[in-house]
Amino acid sequence: MSKRIFLLVIDGLGVGHAHDGRYPEDIGSNTLLHIMQETHCYLPTLKRLGLLNMPSIDANNDTPVIADYAILNPLSVGKDSCMGHWEMAGCITKEPFANFTQGYPDDIVEVICTAFGCEQVLLNRAYSDTKALNDYGDRHMATGFPIVYTNTESCLSIACHGAMYSTEELHYACEYIAKNLPSKYNICRVIARPFAGIKDNYYYIKERKDYTLSAPKNLITNILTNHDYEVISVGKVFDLFGHQGFTTAYETYSNQQVFDALDEIVESDFEGLCFANFGDSDVLYGHRNDAYGFKECLYRIDEFLSDFISRLGEDDVLMITADHGNDPLTASTDHSREMLPLIIYQPHLSRGVYLGDFMGLNHISDYIKKYFDISKKSELYKKIEETRE
Repeated sequence: MSKRIFLLVIDGLGVGHAHDGRYPEDIGSNTLLHIMQETHCYLPTLKRLGLLNMPSIDANNDTPVIADYAILNPLSVGKDSCMGHWEMAGCITKEPFANFTQGYPDDIVEVICTAFGCEQVLLNRAYSDTKALNDYGDRHMATGFPIVYTNTESCLSIACHGAMYSTEELHYACEYIAKNLPSKYNICRVIARPFAGIKDNYYYIKERKDYTLSAPKNLITNILTNHDYEVISVGKVFDLFGHQGFTTAYETYSNQQVFDALDEIVESDFEGLCFANFGDSDVLYGHRNDAYGFKECLYRIDEFLSDFISRLGEDDVLMITADHGNDPLTASTDHSREMLPLIIYQPHLSRGVYLGDFMGLNHISDYIKKYFDISKKSELYKKIEETRE
């Protein structure tokens, strides 16, 4: 049998504020716990997999747990999706990327204007994504000027209505911007945010696309491909890694499309890593402070996993984690720096054991390298083996 690992990221699903105190405004955040308290959500599959047994959740789970589970503490500077995914792939970000909450400088605006063939941009400062449409959508429709905004992370987001610029035109413009930004600013991502609708009812459509400028080279994806393993991306992972280190990429714009891709992949014969991201939880609900939407999103993931785990082979490993928090019950609509869950399930082998509290998401990549006999060192792998002796 081929050895396969399915690494699934539930975007934004933190399990309690990180204890390093790097972001004081995030103290008290606990995405999963607060959603559970607010909505009384029912997650039977994730409950069986140990998610609700995390010490920071302590949900008095009386259901037998079939997976091993742990808590991971982030080490990278920042709380962006890129930093989270890169860290779980083995690279800890030590230097912060630039952010421009007060607005992008003239030489960056000039690149944006060149890409769109326009005279100026709208907004150009830190802003809620939905509020950007509500407050600037009409002016965009009247002028054609792109709406440019950011948040507390290093993201240059550009929103355009399909009547002004097609999705393809917006993607092309953002790709041009990503390639031509002055390197001295060290910006992490350019994000294309197409939207539709009419006055008082503008909304983002699913064809968002991320252009990552500075993905590291020494990631687990590159290491595995260099050892002739297959590495499959599902969702925005491919974009977050700057399109490097993957043998196959499934481009998806919704969790349902991720479900469909995983249903296909689990039935295929490959040896290596499938790395997938469930992005709706973060983009559609966490950033909108929509606890009930987040709950429904988690329930749909839970329902998918109920069938998915039954289709895993004896040599398969399922790993479920998150890249950062996004607590919808706090005033902020930005990411929150939180501890992150890790579930590890191997059919017929996992013992339902709490493995402990680990420093660094890079324990995931260490485990993957050990599982594929690329490295001999993995604290996580060793701890799991000890539970089976």
